Amino acid sequence: MDERLPVTTGRPTLRGAEWITPSRFGWVVVLTLSVIVAASLLLFPPILVLAAIGGLLGLVLLFYFPFLGVLAYLVFEYARITAMFPVLIPLQFGKLLVAAMVVTWIGNGLVTGRLRFVSDRVNWLMLAWVCVGFITVTVAARYDLAMAGALDLAKWALIYLLLVNLTESHTKWQWFVWTLLLLNLKLSQFQLRSYAYNQSIATTAADADWFIIQGAGAGSTSFLANATDFGAAMCVVVPLAVYLVKFAKLKALRLLGLVSAILFVLSIVRTGSRGAALALFAMALVYWLRSRHKLPVAMGVVGLLVAFWVITPPASKDRFRSAVDYQEDATASGRLDYWKAGIRMFVTHPVTGVGLYNFGHNYEAAGGGYAIVPHSIFIQAASELGVPGISILLALLFLMFKRNHETRRLAVGDDFQARYLRGFADALDLSLVGFIVSGAFLTILYYPHIFVILAMTISLNQIARRQAALTTQESSPAA
Repeated sequence: MDERLPVTTGRPTLRGAEWITPSRFGWVVVLTLSVIVAASLLLFPPILVLAAIGGLLGLVLLFYFPFLGVLAYLVFEYARITAMFPVLIPLQFGKLLVAAMVVTWIGNGLVTGRLRFVSDRVNWLMLAWVCVGFITVTVAARYDLAMAGALDLAKWALIYLLLVNLTESHTKWQWFVWTLLLLNLKLSQFQLRSYAYNQSIATTAADADWFIIQGAGAGSTSFLANATDFGAAMCVVVPLAVYLVKFAKLKALRLLGLVSAILFVLSIVRTGSRGAALALFAMALVYWLRSRHKLPVAMGVVGLLVAFWVITPPASKDRFRSAVDYQEDATASGRLDYWKAGIRMFVTHPVTGVGLYNFGHNYEAAGGGYAIVPHSIFIQAASELGVPGISILLALLFLMFKRNHETRRLAVGDDFQARYLRGFADALDLSLVGFIVSGAFLTILYYPHIFVILAMTISLNQIARRQAALTTQESSPAA
């Protein structure tokens, strides 16, 4: 008996799930989505439908490429998208972006099994900072202002966490730096063009001098609008541009870094900010002290100072000179009054301070007149958050310098990556010096600067640690 199965010929008949091939499934999805989009366009305003489609596509991109969220955050923060397109303000685009980054980062990590958190003592300091901020809400005279400040601080802590965990490779770190540079270059050229235009339309010498003294910012809102605040932003990125000249591989990129550094210095001059000018000189001094070639660098620094003074308008020079006789200078004497008031608040409330964003209210309540901020990051931290606040700030600054020192120690060798890591550890030190010196005269503690510098510092340190561990592993003899 032949038990062999009969041979069947012809095309098999598909039944049930056998009909759903990958190609057919794709067409079904496309047709279904097309019907949904068409129906949505009929039922809802087209702008909302397009926004929803863009949002979904953005979530998909962020899920597969979470680092794009970092670049998107930089563009949103420094380009001031909502200022250019006020129609986006009700959408709370910044909060939506941060939320999307959190969801897609965690989702990608869980799916791929590569969810890792950067471990550093800085994380605990950030957590402590947020906790102290919320604690002071309970003692603040203006509960609403303190709560708004605590929420802002929590937002910055979350943004730091995202930046430091998503910028985990050398390539991504380079993308971060170049994106930051180009965004600030855009702001710098806009400020310089605005300055030149306003000078050209000034009808009298007095009008021109007033604009020079007032200075020029480069944005319509937040930390870019005020001239002195914009000067601090330029101080943070000048060292990064200088070191990109040294470490960019292509001549075109080195030229771009050089042009950026020059424009950033010119922008500092055009802000008319004495604090930013002092920060620029402090960075130049630290660069000279750390240089191995003292004489050439000294000549370059002196040349920078001379050029700075030559291109500084006479009205700005008069303003710099007026700082010597600070009692006759309204701005300088006003800052001294704010500092004294802030110290009194710190002495009166050493444990909790007066509460986040409550300096101005307490200053007015004490009969000091109208004020909003104390014009110093150190006075702000001490007066509003007490001993815990100023201690956390000083500890963060110390740890950033320490991490950059560790990065230089870990990046041994003469290969490009080792020199790059050491070089940008120096650059971040200089950026931090610029932030500290300018911040001593400005209230920029809750602006992006310190959180961006902090994230870049910790990320660079983590990259150096991984590189050192890999080098050690490769050099160890096989078991």
